[in-house]
Amino acid sequence: MLSKVRALFLLPAFVSLLFTAACVPVEDEQNLARLTGNVEETVTENASFIPILLYHALAPEAEELHLDNKMVVPAEEFEAQVAWLKERGYTTPTLAEFGQWLSGERHLPKKSILITFDDGYRSVLEYGFPVLKEHGFSAIVFIIGERPDGPTAGKRHLSWEDIKTMAESGLVECQSHTYDGHGIISGSPEILEWKTSDFIEDLRKLEGRFHSHDLPLPWAFAYPFGAVSDWMPAVLEEQGYRLGFTTTHGLVHPGDDPLRLPRITVLPGVSPEEVEKLLGQ
Repeated sequence: MLSKVRALFLLPAFVSLLFTAACVPVEDEQNLARLTGNVEETVTENASFIPILLYHALAPEAEELHLDNKMVVPAEEFEAQVAWLKERGYTTPTLAEFGQWLSGERHLPKKSILITFDDGYRSVLEYGFPVLKEHGFSAIVFIIGERPDGPTAGKRHLSWEDIKTMAESGLVECQSHTYDGHGIISGSPEILEWKTSDFIEDLRKLEGRFHSHDLPLPWAFAYPFGAVSDWMPAVLEEQGYRLGFTTTHGLVHPGDDPLRLPRITVLPGVSPEEVEKLLGQ
C-alpha cells in the first residue's frame, strides 16, 4: 500500500517549494528566486565543488553542553558562521537544484553550500531556524522518525508539528535518517546488522509517517553514523531515493556518486574565519 502512496505523493522538492513560496515572506527578488528554484540563468562561473556542512544540535554557549558533547555547537557560533557566509555572498540551493548541478544538468553560483542537520533535535527550531530566516538561508534536516513519535518530542527532539512548521516555511527540507535505525549494538551501528528487507521496511515506515503528517515524502537519505553497507546505495536508488549523505569528510564535485556524498562536520570552537578553510577556499 505504501508503495502506491509513494507513487502518488513523491514529488521533486522544487515542486513543493513552488507551492510554499507563494505564502513565504521574502526580503527581495533574489530570495524569491531561490525559494522557487528560479535561479538566474546568467550564472557566469559554475561551482566546481560544493561543501555540505553537517551540524547536529545547537545550544546557548552559557549552558556549556559543547564542553562534554562535540556534536553540540554553541548557538552563538552557528549564528556568527551563517552571518559570515551571508556577508561573503554564499547561497544555499535547494536539494533539487543541488542534484541537478551534481548530474551536470544546471549551473550553480561558485559560492554555493548546503547546510544539513542530522537527528532532528528541537534546538534546530529554537536556535537554528531563526538564524536561517534572518539571513535567507535554507537547510536540510534529516529526521529519525521514532523521535517525534516518542516521549522526547517537543522537548529534546522535534515534534511532527515542529517539523511541519519548518517545512512549510520553504526554508527547510526534511529528509530521512531512518525511522528507527539510529542505534548502536555491541559497539557497531545497528543499521549494519540489517537485511535488505529490514532497510526497506524502515524506509516505508518513515515515509508513512511523513505522509500521515502531510509532509513531502523523503527522497534523500543520511546514513546513521555515516555507516553504509555495500548494498545500501543500490537499494535506496531502487526505492526512489536520489541522494545519500555520509559523514566522510570532503567536498562534493560534479559527477560524484549521488548516494555516497561526503560532508564537513562542524564542531564547537570553529570561528567564522575558520569556516573558510572548511569550505576549501
